Amino acid sequence: MVPRGTPPDVVAALNREINRVLAEPDMRSWMLTQGMVAVGGTPDDFKRQIDADYQARGEIIRAVGLTGE
Repeated sequence: MVPRGTPPDVVAALNREINRVLAEPDMRSWMLTQGMVAVGGTPDDFKRQIDADYQARGEIIRAVGLTGE
């Protein structure tokens, strides 16, 4: 996540690096030991996942007042 208004070229550069790191075997292995699965993808993929998580857990999110900003 980055602040609203972050330049698209900065978002693209961060996305490339994050995907590169998530593809590294050591990172994937470490994440599995923590109970996580490295997925990666595009910024739009990430937004869709956040939206799906919000739909699934929205009541709890609203109750504690979390926002995406």
